[in-house]
Parts: sequence; C-alpha cells; structure tokens
Amino acid sequence: MKVIADLHIHSRFSRACSPRLTILNIAKWAEIKGIDIVATSDFTHPGWLEEIKENLKDNGGLSLAFQALKLKISGQKEQKTIVGLSVYQRFFIAYVQKWKEVISQKELIKSFKGQHAPQKFRAIGPLINNSEFYKNFNIKPEDKLYIKKKNRIKIW
Repeated sequence: MKVIADLHIHSRFSRACSPRLTILNIAKWAEIKGIDIVATSDFTHPGWLEEIKENLKDNGGLSLAFQALKLKISGQKEQKTIVGLSVYQRFFIAYVQKWKEVISQKELIKSFKGQHAPQKFRAIGPLINNSEFYKNFNIKPEDKLYIKKKNRIKIW
C-alpha cells in the first residue's frame, strides 16, 4: 500500500508563512495534492497547539452531540420537519449559528495572528469532516467543500 505523507508542514504562526495555513486549508490542499498524512512541526508554538486542540475538540464535540441527539430521539415517533428541515438538519444549522459573527476585514486579519482559529473555520471544519452532515444535507463530490470519506477526520 502506497502512502504519501508530508511530515513537515509549518503553521500560520511560523515566520514568512501564509496566514492561510489553517488546519482546514492544510487538509483541503492535502486532499487536492493526494497527500494521505500531514504532520506539523510547529506544535510547540502555543498558538498553533491551542488551535489544534480546539479543532480536535470541535470535531469530537460535534460528533458526540449528534450521537446524543440520535439516542434521545430513538424510539420516538417520526420527527416533524419544521420549515422543510429535519431535526438532524436543524441540529447542524444550530451548530453553525453558534459561530456566527459580524467582523470587519481588519479584525479578521487580526484573528489570523491570534491564538484561536477564526470562527468561520471552527464552524466549517467539523461539518466537512462529519459523515452525518453529508448524509443529512445530501452533500455530493461536486459540492465545494466535499472531502472524500477516507480523508475525513474521525474522532471517537
């Protein structure tokens, strides 16, 4: 079995590196380039380490919350749709709305220099790695943020 790996990716916190080097962008470009495993060498930077932890928590937390919802409504009558949306679709919409914000371009640029991933990425990252999201919104390979199932991050 052939595995393609890049084991020395810098972060947006490294000198002379793009502020676009977020976990989401690195994962997306790894898929485009056919890279199976990506490792970062900047994990000792406090800002990058915090961002990695946040992303792992966001992915795992979303998965656990969705499983809890499924357990809660299992065995109940068929769930109603509200404004054409299933209970599962409303769950994912509520998750994204949690991260909604109005931010100026100046503040957005400033956020790329901070210790936390911009909220936009904290909303999108867990969704595009969650197979239940794909299933409930009928996401297809031709959709913009589609990631192949084998390349999605799965925690727990």
